[in-house]
Amino acid sequence: MLPIKVIRQYEDLPRLWANPFDELDQMVDRVMGNWDGYRSWHRADIREDENNLYVEMELPGVSPQDVKVNFENNVLTIEGENKAPEHKGPIHLCERHYGKFSRNFRLPSFVDANNVNATFKDGMLTITLAKRPENKPRKIEIKTG
Repeated sequence: MLPIKVIRQYEDLPRLWANPFDELDQMVDRVMGNWDGYRSWHRADIREDENNLYVEMELPGVSPQDVKVNFENNVLTIEGENKAPEHKGPIHLCERHYGKFSRNFRLPSFVDANNVNATFKDGMLTITLAKRPENKPRKIEIKTG
């Protein structure tokens, strides 16, 4: 299967279909060395409650089998691949991104590396990282007297 590249030439397409950010994309490609394979377009949120830290990442169209999660030295790494669908005939416009992606997040030291879980549902990857018990908030009793 041949990789599908993002179409950069819009002269033959109606102006309505043109990407208004095409020039900016091309400048970023020149500066970044055209790292199409490892730039990431996947958005993530990180939040916490009193017991856990949560990393949620949108991965629409990505199969859970094509995602790898690793946690080492307080760095959470999410890697995967958006596989391009098979197409017959010419492609007139391709704005979705295909190929490998990788995201790294340095997390606080209060995360328990032995208590990390990941779930994947409806294109959303959710990683739950438990806080170490000694770092959880606790109520301190005030003594009088």
